[in-house]
Amino acid sequence: MRQPTGFLREKELIAILGIALILTGFVGFLLISNYHSLQKLRDSALKQYAYEFETRSWSLSNFLENQRQKIATIANAGKLELYFENKALGMSMKYGLRATILALEQDLTRFVDQQRLQDRCIYQRLAIYNPQGDLIVDSGPPLSIALNDRRRRMSLLRLPEGFYALQPAGIKEQYFVYTRPYYFKTQYKGQIIACFYTDVLQSQFIKSGRAALFTGLFAPASQLIDIQSGPSLPFPPPSNNILLPDKHYQQWVAGFEKAEPVLTFESNLGNTNLQLREIASAKMIIGTTSPRTLLLAMVLLFIGLLGAAILIMRMIAHNLVLQTRVEESRKKEKDIALKNKQLQAEIEERKRSELERVKLEVQLQRVQKMEAIGMLAGGVAHDLNNILTGIVSYPDLLLMQLPEDSSLKDPLQTIKQSGQKATAIVQDLLTLARRGVVVNEIINLNTIVNDYLQSPENKKILSFHENVRIVTDLEENPYNISGSSVHLSKTIMNLVSNAAEAMPEGGTITIATKTVYIDRPIGTYEEVKEGEYVRISVADTGSGMSAEDSEKIFEPFFTKKKMGRSGTGLGMSVVWGAVKDHQGYIDVQTELGKGTTFYLYFPVTREKMKSAQPDSPIEDYKGHGETILVVDDVKEQRDIAQMIFSKLGYAVVTVESGEKAVAYVKENAVDLILLDMIMGSGIDGLETYTRILELCPGQRAIITSGFSETDRIRKAKRLGARQYIKKPYTLEKIALAVKTELCGSESHKLNNTDSTTTSQ
Repeated sequence: MRQPTGFLREKELIAILGIALILTGFVGFLLISNYHSLQKLRDSALKQYAYEFETRSWSLSNFLENQRQKIATIANAGKLELYFENKALGMSMKYGLRATILALEQDLTRFVDQQRLQDRCIYQRLAIYNPQGDLIVDSGPPLSIALNDRRRRMSLLRLPEGFYALQPAGIKEQYFVYTRPYYFKTQYKGQIIACFYTDVLQSQFIKSGRAALFTGLFAPASQLIDIQSGPSLPFPPPSNNILLPDKHYQQWVAGFEKAEPVLTFESNLGNTNLQLREIASAKMIIGTTSPRTLLLAMVLLFIGLLGAAILIMRMIAHNLVLQTRVEESRKKEKDIALKNKQLQAEIEERKRSELERVKLEVQLQRVQKMEAIGMLAGGVAHDLNNILTGIVSYPDLLLMQLPEDSSLKDPLQTIKQSGQKATAIVQDLLTLARRGVVVNEIINLNTIVNDYLQSPENKKILSFHENVRIVTDLEENPYNISGSSVHLSKTIMNLVSNAAEAMPEGGTITIATKTVYIDRPIGTYEEVKEGEYVRISVADTGSGMSAEDSEKIFEPFFTKKKMGRSGTGLGMSVVWGAVKDHQGYIDVQTELGKGTTFYLYFPVTREKMKSAQPDSPIEDYKGHGETILVVDDVKEQRDIAQMIFSKLGYAVVTVESGEKAVAYVKENAVDLILLDMIMGSGIDGLETYTRILELCPGQRAIITSGFSETDRIRKAKRLGARQYIKKPYTLEKIALAVKTELCGSESHKLNNTDSTTTSQ
């Protein structure tokens, strides 16, 4: 019985040993599998957290780059360059420089108001300072910020373009600024400084991850201005402040790792020197269990064979849990891959949108360039109109004093005609400034074309181009349009001149008119008002234009004509301005070697043309001793007005400022006031008239200005100044206006041509 018993015991031992070895091997297999699964899970969790950090970093980088480009657009828009150009030319605040600063301030204010995140303003302030630290212009009233301190502001001048942190000593609040130097003709002229709301950046972009101990924005020491730092620094630092320089970063990490393992994530922000960093808890990302613990369990299993079965069951259950988590991790990786594809698609879409935005910005810059040059042209035209008043008005006064057979009449008429020609050139500048076309007479394009073909200007152009002939294809009885015959005739002349220049070997110019209906965009216009239009086209059989030249033809001073014969490069700019002021559209069809055709579209009117009224003799305009107060800051203007009204039988009083006009009316009664709208010092015409109406309600007045009608002129007309005369004015024009205002008779009312524009 012993042998069987011993045999059985031996077999039992062998069986137990075999079972133990099998169980140990199986458990070892499970442990190794568990080790790899846990390692993959930790790697997956780490990748996922890193991806989330990179996404937040990309969002902040994109925001900063977008703001940098927008501020760069402000710097390159043209108005800042115009300010320094006007200042370099010596232009005073009286004519032009003040208007440029106001326009620039409106742009900055509008820009700051439009830059918002979830209805919260991004910028505290956007300002431009000169090299001495003095403010040139800003986006609004100064706030209680560190930039109001001149010493701190001077520390930002002449810095390279970039983002900087400003932490004044003794002030808890920290500022985040973007600064950009501005160079005018290679010379440093000022600094553009934009101050951000740090709480907006913190809440929207510098967000902490789920395991973050702190998240912050780092910068090199060169970008941290006036920062106060001490020997003892808290860790983690306050999350709502911009972080301090890199030298403190290692001290914080070394001090914190003693208490808990951490992981550091870093990402550079686009083209800036800034870096987003985050210190996160390792146990919250990859867990507390280390794979080495599982390997140690394999050694302990050989010591405790009796607990192998229990351990195996527990490991099997644990393994199932880990497998489930691995599957979930794989699913998350697939989701991450899908999101990566979606993000890539979104990035591509944003790139396309960015290209479209850049294209629109180029178009906007061209428009702003035209507006900036127009602003300069308008200021020059205003000054020239004041000068031309003497040339246009004095001949009328002298002619009244000369006998009919005087030999001086012809020279005086020549002087007057020369002045009117100079006025026509000034009118080109006003058209370029989009301030010239305010006439609303009913005209027919066929009549304009036929009158131009018989004009001396057309004959002069053809004399330079003997092999060029002009043919017409005019629609019979096209609809009338509303506008200025002078501007439209000049538009046709410029187009014919360009066409002739494009055919040095000769050719044919075809002028055609046609009534069309437009219900879709034409040319480069994205939107066109639907309706009936009269189209006039000027086509040539010349050399045509390249795509590059066709995009520049409407820019001022762009020309390929022969200097001295064909103008200065303003012709097509005047065409563009005249078409825009008539609420029309222009389309250019051109091809190298096949000629060019310009199509101009003007809205139709159903009104009929009025018959011309014969001129009245000057005796009909004479007064009967009524008192006229002339208010003008230019002495020559006052002298001319006094001579004209004295000759017409009026009592004349002249003053050089709005304040003196108000003081005079307070003590004396006047029948009519001739009021200049723009005066160099003191209050302008609108403010003067407003104060006079408070003293004398219903006081009659006539507004004069070297500009065309503006919003302030229209406001003065609504207050009671029913007529507006543009300088330089002739004797007949001002006499008729005064007579009409004093009599209030329907038979003396002025038409639009007489009351608002200068004769061409």
